[in-house]
Amino acid sequence: MSKRCRPGDLARVIYSFYPEMIGRIVLVQWFSEARNEWAARLLGEPVLAYLEPDPTRSNDWWYRDQSLLPLRGEDPESTLDEAIETEGSSHE
Repeated sequence: MSKRCRPGDLARVIYSFYPEMIGRIVLVQWFSEARNEWAARLLGEPVLAYLEPDPTRSNDWWYRDQSLLPLRGEDPESTLDEAIETEGSSHE
């Protein structure tokens, strides 16, 4: 299956379990075949996530490809609304 993101892309988070991540920009770093997710660095302030056993504050997170909208400017017709509509409800 083809991935939307590539290493080095800037991307907007369009889906996350943590609402404070939605709309934020990340730098896509590398793809883990084992996790089937991208390692990405959240730009700006870190996010506090309540993970077991302890809360974690970090800028480094894992995202599914469908949870990220690349910001390459290759397709001026694409919009955030279109990306959300085409992805349905089966995300992260």
